Amino acid sequence: MAARVSTLVADSPIFTTILGRWAEIALPDCWLSGSAIAQTAWNAKFGLPTEYGLADIDLVYFDATDLSDIGEARQAARIRGLFADIPLWIDAKNEARVHLWYEAKFGYPIEPYRSSEHAISTFPTTAGSVAIRPDVTGLSIFAPFGLDDLLSCTVRPNKAQITQDIYEAKVSRWRSCWPALTIIEWNEAQMDPGLILETKMKTGVMMIDHALAEDIRTIASLKGEFKLRSGQISSHYFDKYRFESDPALLRRIAAQMIPLLPSDTEILAGLELGGVPIATAISLASSLPVAFIRKRAKEYGTCQAVEGRDVEGKRIVLIEDVITTGGAVADDVKLVEAAKGQVIGVVCAIWRGDGDPGIVGLPSLPVSAALTAADLIG
Repeated sequence: MAARVSTLVADSPIFTTILGRWAEIALPDCWLSGSAIAQTAWNAKFGLPTEYGLADIDLVYFDATDLSDIGEARQAARIRGLFADIPLWIDAKNEARVHLWYEAKFGYPIEPYRSSEHAISTFPTTAGSVAIRPDVTGLSIFAPFGLDDLLSCTVRPNKAQITQDIYEAKVSRWRSCWPALTIIEWNEAQMDPGLILETKMKTGVMMIDHALAEDIRTIASLKGEFKLRSGQISSHYFDKYRFESDPALLRRIAAQMIPLLPSDTEILAGLELGGVPIATAISLASSLPVAFIRKRAKEYGTCQAVEGRDVEGKRIVLIEDVITTGGAVADDVKLVEAAKGQVIGVVCAIWRGDGDPGIVGLPSLPVSAALTAADLIG
């Protein structure tokens, strides 16, 4: 499915122009997102011109360091100047400040978003909750509800945030432009995608990003002769440090993990060794501060096991790369508690254990995973 999206993008002069100048956009946590991607897919499906029905192009970014409307307007004007040759309105929106004006426009307040990916996960439809941007491997795709609805031309409400009136206003124009769409009425949606997303956050496994899983598998699955920790010799080995050292994959992993963070997270804590680069990537994308947990306190200097941001009195989420049983994580919980921090959850890139994610000996501690071992099976 990711290959089909890549083909759609490559066939769109507008998308290729924007992505080709991506470095000049220079906005933090930026994605090309919204209905334009879905509408381009519909045009391809129904044999219509690539730009038919497109009203605008949405660029979303996340800059918590400047929440002013003037700052957002300045960036939007700059972006429109950069793409003055594109015959569509380019809208650049800072998702970090949406909560400041949302109630005045829609009549009810929302909590602040934690990242651009968090915002995209609340877009009105599942088909429109898709975003793209270039990376060193080609095209990065963020699709919290998958790509099925996008590629099957199905319009389904995402009730995570919007109301029925907002949804119906959104699809009214689409009916006239693309009459062959399969439009799921608000009251006919048997499963609420917003509830699916919330449930996956609570149960610990997000919607699978198949493209991310495939790319991790490609870079980290090695063939040869390897001695395992058990002493056995294997012809296959999964080298997690291969994906943890790749900047493009780190950004995508962080994007997948950010929606799993509890809303009251105050500090991220990366666990030595593999959790450190991932926690840092999440911190850069979400603006949450980060601490680092040693396996044991050092015997010189500060003699601390918890380095970086002071965790005392703070709500902490532990960040790990791969968890099988979580025995080591349980030890790190004790280290954080000894530093007077409160561990409210654990988020890992890959859950390799049996059943639902969890920590041995700590059954009440919420554990979430971006991917499972099964997702990485080719």
